[in-house]
Amino acid sequence: MKDKLKIALVLGGGAALGYAHLGVIEVLEKHDIKPDIVVGTSMGAMIGGAYAAGINVSEMLEYARQFKISQFLDFNIIKFKKCGLSSGKNITDMLEKAFGDKKIEDQSIQFIAVATDIISKEEVHIKRGSFVKAIRASISIPVVFEPVKIGKKMLVDGGILNQVPADIAKKSGADLIIAVNVTSNYKTVNQVENMIDVIENVAVVQQQVLFDLKGKNYNFLIEPELTEMRLMDFKKIDYAINSGKQATEKIINEIVAFKKTKQEKLDKKIQKTLEMQKSKI
Repeated sequence: MKDKLKIALVLGGGAALGYAHLGVIEVLEKHDIKPDIVVGTSMGAMIGGAYAAGINVSEMLEYARQFKISQFLDFNIIKFKKCGLSSGKNITDMLEKAFGDKKIEDQSIQFIAVATDIISKEEVHIKRGSFVKAIRASISIPVVFEPVKIGKKMLVDGGILNQVPADIAKKSGADLIIAVNVTSNYKTVNQVENMIDVIENVAVVQQQVLFDLKGKNYNFLIEPELTEMRLMDFKKIDYAINSGKQATEKIINEIVAFKKTKQEKLDKKIQKTLEMQKSKI
């Protein structure tokens, strides 16, 4: 019988908006809320994977400040014969620098990256193997990045089918699920002027609809106010982090109280079981 609660942190996709996850993690750690499971989609997979791999918030912030949009979109001309405008080599190099050859299954925190197989039309939950390959698959925006091939699977962004994968945490047996949706307060562009505007609007509309359809599979939902930045505003790190902190601080006392109550119930259950076992001896 387990003697402690299984806590899950679910981090949704949202490109630069995902920097808010760093603020969420800071506040949770400050209040001794440490996840046993981290499930992430797209940018949520990148930050969640780093956290599960033992990279602390300060280190993640250092990588974030060095990041340039040219690393994200490393293409100059449209290549229609390719499966994506970008090979993703730059982003892969960055991931390899951060993660090295670390394996998901070797970490104390269980990590699950969510991707989409465009061949089978199914979600793929990556729980083992290379962090680099798992994250690279989960962040592969269709057409922008070439898909990642794993066996017979052709993997792209997990947000296509599951923007905030709290249901996966629930199926994994988590007792306390904290989900973070960074696109819930996002405003679409009213005047679409370029390809980026189209990609942003399509992505957000799809993600918001999918999130609603998935239903409530979490105990707590954190929704940072990120109305002053776009999906590709990678320079607005501090704004995003502060928004993540503020949204988490609003409900942190509720989370702490919930955790305490659930742990007390579990302790009583364990004690009762032990007493019954002793009486049978």
